[in-house]
Amino acid sequence: MPSIFKFLGIKLLETLVEEAARQLKEKELEKKHQELSEGSIDVEFEVKEE
Repeated sequence: MPSIFKFLGIKLLETLVEEAARQLKEKELEKKHQELSEGSIDVEFEVKEE
């Protein structure tokens, strides 16, 4: 019986680690996306006098 609980504990731990890794990767992607979108907002205006 204890081996079943040990197995479930290991599976739970694996699931938690995988979820944490997925969330970390998601946050890194969001950060990169934000940096890219901030960098692409450079707008230049040209004033023509008539």
